[in-house]
Amino acid sequence: MKNTNLNTDTGPNNILDRMYERLIRENLSTVNEDNEVRLETYDLILYELKRDGDYDTYNEIKYRITDGENPNQVFYDIILRGNYLSSLIWFFKVRIEGFIEEDSYNRFYE
Repeated sequence: MKNTNLNTDTGPNNILDRMYERLIRENLSTVNEDNEVRLETYDLILYELKRDGDYDTYNEIKYRITDGENPNQVFYDIILRGNYLSSLIWFFKVRIEGFIEEDSYNRFYE
């Protein structure tokens, strides 16, 4: 994973940040090219939320993912219910829809 920013900078190194970073690092050990694109997409969405100052949504994503929810569904849900200033977040909605479709396809044909 080339340019992923795992440093959350939302405050002191709290338990949620450490759990989230550990989960991401564990996933990095099995990263293939497709998963690398996904992780970079998730990181960019988190970056845009931080840049807009939406720390509640930012932390909600981390809580839901560390609780074991599917990251694609978490990010898709967050994007659909939000009113975001960043046009990049809306662009990533299409990308995440593709991830969901790909996972659905893979579930039936692998």
